[in-house]
Amino acid sequence: MSSVFSKLIDGASARYGVRQETLTRSVAGAATALYLLKLTYPHVLTCLKQSTRKKSNQSHSEHNRNNTVLRNNSSDNSSTENGAGKQRLSFGLNRDFFRQLMMLLKIMVPGWRTREMGLLTCATLTLLARTFLSVYVAELEGQIVKRIVLRDVRGFGLMLARWFAIALPATFVNSAIRYLEGRLALSFRERLVKHAYKMYLSQQTYYRVSALDTRLGGAEQRLTDDLSELASSVAHLYSSLTKPLLDCALVGIALISFSHKMGAKTIPGPLLAAAVIALTGQILRFASPKFGQLVAEEATRYCLSGIVRESTDGSISLINVPIVTPNCEIIVPNLTVHIKPGDHILITGPNGCGKSSLFRIISGLWPVYDGTLIRPAEKSSSKHIRPALFYIPQKPYMTVGCLRDQIIYPAHSRSENCSDEELLQLLDDVDLRSIVEREPEGFDTLGDWDSTLSGGEKQRLAMTRLFYHAPQYALLDECTSAVSFEAEGIMYETAKKKGITLLTITHRVASLAKHHKLLLKFDGDGGWTFGPLNMDGLSILPNREANEEEVEREKAKTSHYHMLHVCKIFYSA
Repeated sequence: MSSVFSKLIDGASARYGVRQETLTRSVAGAATALYLLKLTYPHVLTCLKQSTRKKSNQSHSEHNRNNTVLRNNSSDNSSTENGAGKQRLSFGLNRDFFRQLMMLLKIMVPGWRTREMGLLTCATLTLLARTFLSVYVAELEGQIVKRIVLRDVRGFGLMLARWFAIALPATFVNSAIRYLEGRLALSFRERLVKHAYKMYLSQQTYYRVSALDTRLGGAEQRLTDDLSELASSVAHLYSSLTKPLLDCALVGIALISFSHKMGAKTIPGPLLAAAVIALTGQILRFASPKFGQLVAEEATRYCLSGIVRESTDGSISLINVPIVTPNCEIIVPNLTVHIKPGDHILITGPNGCGKSSLFRIISGLWPVYDGTLIRPAEKSSSKHIRPALFYIPQKPYMTVGCLRDQIIYPAHSRSENCSDEELLQLLDDVDLRSIVEREPEGFDTLGDWDSTLSGGEKQRLAMTRLFYHAPQYALLDECTSAVSFEAEGIMYETAKKKGITLLTITHRVASLAKHHKLLLKFDGDGGWTFGPLNMDGLSILPNREANEEEVEREKAKTSHYHMLHVCKIFYSA
């Protein structure tokens, strides 16, 4: 290749009367300019298209904001003229790749004085040693061939002895490279696994992955396998990149040395070599299949368009929010309710109508597929942070620990400053002082509380947790089904005196109606009614919004089956 290029340069120089140095420098400069133009042209073209598209889309921004979740997802995935979609489909060695790689490297190598940095230094030194050994071995092979041509038996034996002697350090260096690469992969994996599981076991991520997204089966195993493969790939990538870069550096140094010995310019030779290498890399890049894009498209996940934000007045609002299970079963196509502090709501309906699902959406356990969810933020007081929401199920969880831990759960006795007098008063509110009196160690008694306490005692103990934390809103899901009517009424009145707004799911409507102001009733077919509670007939009082709600509900029902069909398509993708 180099001889052909030299002949072309010589012919052109003789024909046009141009010096070879000038002609070589011009060719190298033109190749470099074309390569830089090739790199910058797509970015300039993308910026121009995005600028034009941004101006044309400003008039449609309000319309796009009001689109449903299905229409948004469909347009985002089907439109080829959307700039953001093109950006998402652009995968490869680009700015996003390097940004994500730097984020991973900060996790895998958190500092200069770390074990990983020491391993990288040792790996770099061994790679340098292998490179120089490779150069030395190549020189020895050339000398061996020379001695064969000259029929120098003594010199041939000496060079062959050197060749065998260099095999021992070469074997050691190659083994050290593989060993250090494995140690690097193991260390990277340890860092990544700790970081990943820390995120996985926080912010309800474990629940969301295991209970909500059924597409991710065996998430723990996937984390382990994928992170192990990622760590091995990064460690191997460092070794694979360092060796060629060192080879290119040595070739450039050799070219500069030869040019200097021959009295020629030292810059055109290495520059031409760099241009040839870059051009070869681009040809291979364009000729190779885009495996990265295929893998990235396979891993694409569809986004939700629901909005969740904090309220400024401490209220809870669901505006056009559908109740959709993680399996894409639409229970209620459209729900709109406004709950202000002090609006104690009774929620009723047949089984599977969406009562508990509503609590999961309000508390953030289930995603908001569409509409707007507004909920209060936690409030700080001089004593502790007052939770915005506190959920009590029908079968409360009894944690491992002492009796004190059962009352203040999910807090822990080692981190909470709570007096025995305060806890005794809470137990008096639910008539459970006898539990402390019958235990020899009082609140510090350890035991299997899930099997020790009866169903009614566990429900009353769960209500002490509610009184202790005093949240702004209590999400009560059949939490007093095993408690007597008299004790039930006392506990509900105590919660109201503590300023807790009650959202109660129950089938015991008659006994709890007097403790609530509003009624949310689901019919089991996607319909619902919401309004003031009629104490006489235990129904909803008529109001002027009823007709409007019926109209909206009928509109929502018409799109029920379409929404279900498209949602299942998204999740099966």
